[in-house]
Amino acid sequence: MKQVNLRELYPDTYEDDVYVMVNDEVYETICEFERQESTSARQRRRRETQYVSSYDNRISEPSASPEESVLMTDQRVRIFELVMSLPPKQSKRIYETFYLGKSIRDIAAEEGVKVSSVYTVIARGLKNIRRKL
Repeated sequence: MKQVNLRELYPDTYEDDVYVMVNDEVYETICEFERQESTSARQRRRRETQYVSSYDNRISEPSASPEESVLMTDQRVRIFELVMSLPPKQSKRIYETFYLGKSIRDIAAEEGVKVSSVYTVIARGLKNIRRKL
C-alpha cells in the first residue's frame, strides 16, 4: 500500500492535502499516467521550440524585402492591438499563452479555474480576432 496526496492529483477539487492509501497496482497506474503526461509536455515544448526556431529562420532570410519586413511588423502590431482590445479575461489569457508561452494548464492553475474554461476563453478570443481581421 502506498500513500497518495489527492491535492496533487486533483488541484481543482482539493485545496488542502488529503492523503489516502492505495494498493500498489493503483499507485503504479498513477505513476505511469504522470510519466506519460511529463513525456507529452516535454514533446510539446520540443515541437514548439522547433516551430519557433524555424519561424525565426524564415524571418531572418535575406529574401524579405524592406517593404515585406515593414508589412510583417505592421501586421504583428495590428494583431497585438486586437488582442489588447478584447475583453480583459480573453486578452490576458491569449497574451499569456501566445506571447509569454505559458501552457493552458499553468494559466488554469494560477487562476484557480478549470483547464477547459481557459481553453474556451482563448478560443472565443481568437474567434473575435478572426472576425475583426
